[in-house]
Amino acid sequence: MGIGSAKYRLLSNNLKEALKSLSLEVPVYEVTEVDDLMQYEIAGIPALAVNGQVLFQQIVPSAEDIAIVLKVLLESGGKVKKQ
Repeated sequence: MGIGSAKYRLLSNNLKEALKSLSLEVPVYEVTEVDDLMQYEIAGIPALAVNGQVLFQQIVPSAEDIAIVLKVLLESGGKVKKQ
């Protein structure tokens, strides 16, 4: 989630890299409209949510950090699934 800033673009790139490293092909939806952003309970942007659960906000985690969190979600029976 974000409005196109450099941090938002970096987060998007890191997410794509993390998904690639885990061989995950899942749909990624970008939330960029202010009205849509207001529906999430976030303190600031950029933010990353998986299935509506906000995982990161106001920071840009590395691709490695995102991959670790996604892997934990997968291993714990989270809703992120390989296609």
